[in-house]
Amino acid sequence: MNNDKIEDFNFYKIFKIVVENRNIVILSVSVAVILAVLYIAFAARVYESKTSIVDLSYESNNLVSGLSDMPPLFKGLSGAVSSDSSIPYFIPDIVESRLLKEKILSLDWKIESLDSPVNLFEFWGFEDSGSLEITDSAISKLEDMIKVEVTDSGLYIITVLSEDRQLSVNIANFISTYIVEYVNNKQSDLKLKALDHTLKEIKKVEIKLEKAENRWLNFREKHPMIMDNPTLMLEEARFQREIKIEEQILIALEVERAKDENLNSKLDEVVTQLDPARPSFASIYPRSFLIIVISFILGNIIGIALISLNITRKNIYRELNNS
Repeated sequence: MNNDKIEDFNFYKIFKIVVENRNIVILSVSVAVILAVLYIAFAARVYESKTSIVDLSYESNNLVSGLSDMPPLFKGLSGAVSSDSSIPYFIPDIVESRLLKEKILSLDWKIESLDSPVNLFEFWGFEDSGSLEITDSAISKLEDMIKVEVTDSGLYIITVLSEDRQLSVNIANFISTYIVEYVNNKQSDLKLKALDHTLKEIKKVEIKLEKAENRWLNFREKHPMIMDNPTLMLEEARFQREIKIEEQILIALEVERAKDENLNSKLDEVVTQLDPARPSFASIYPRSFLIIVISFILGNIIGIALISLNITRKNIYRELNNS
């Protein structure tokens, strides 16, 4: 009970001291808040723009090109390209590629504060855009501006940060368009290659089947009567078995060709832009409210610290006078 009274007393005493010296706290808080307001007023604004790309391959990947339905014997004989349900690209890798960034740096962009479009070298004040060192610096700056995240549903969200709100929108939409065209063109080429590969395999098997049938016909012409000759019967069975195998392979490849043609006839888009980038009304940096709150808290802490130092100084001065 006594301890509670002591604590209450100490707290009351401290509170009383702060109230008595409230001018110091008010001054320190005012200075901190004024400095924060000045920083907010003169700090460079950063605007954010987002665009999203949806990966349609999750649905199309279920249309495997037929190998899963084939006997194991035939899996190595059909179109290897079309049999792979995985897609040979990763959108974050494209976003982070140097090729894309160099393309962005080479283009002229519309800037809100400027009358005519300029490239990013001019916008950022780089003097020699042809220098490798300057290009690397610009690419590094561009990397800090662009971020990409992937959701579990196959949605890619690309975020672009810039000092100019229109520039953020333009770059985000350009990246989205670039990725959609790049991926869809690559995927279209892969489907065409898969079909071409299957057609070539069909041609090879047709030639093998024709040769096998000719060998069997020649054998029958030479040996019309083989019922009483086990050796000739075994030889004929071998020819027939070879023909049957080639026929089964040809059937499997025809199924593969039908599926490849079906994939080529479907919608060519593997990825598409879901939400285009739009200009943001407010900047995301500096965060005005957070800065004001932090400055207010720091002002109070500094004020209390100054009161403590002032009291300590007075106590030391008093002890020196008494001694």
